[in-house]
Amino acid sequence: MGKQALSQFWFPKSNITYPILTYEVSHPELHLDNHIAAYQGVSTLTWYTQEKGIAKDTTVSISEFTTLLRKEKDKWKIYGLMYTLKAGDYKR
Repeated sequence: MGKQALSQFWFPKSNITYPILTYEVSHPELHLDNHIAAYQGVSTLTWYTQEKGIAKDTTVSISEFTTLLRKEKDKWKIYGLMYTLKAGDYKR
């Protein structure tokens, strides 16, 4: 499968957009050890589907997340991202 075919598969042309209404992080934690850091918490993302200017379904996504960072040449770079999707009534 060529590069163009992959691009069309993952990013098909569409009139649908997904405007974000809110993004919140709760229970943030930062763990640091020399050149490695981990940023963790719970994210709540709310967005809706919009097609041809008409708003449709609103969706709320709650996830526990961990972002791993590594310090290289005095700059922090993202090394890995992990998300675990939770049920809508999830509480930590």
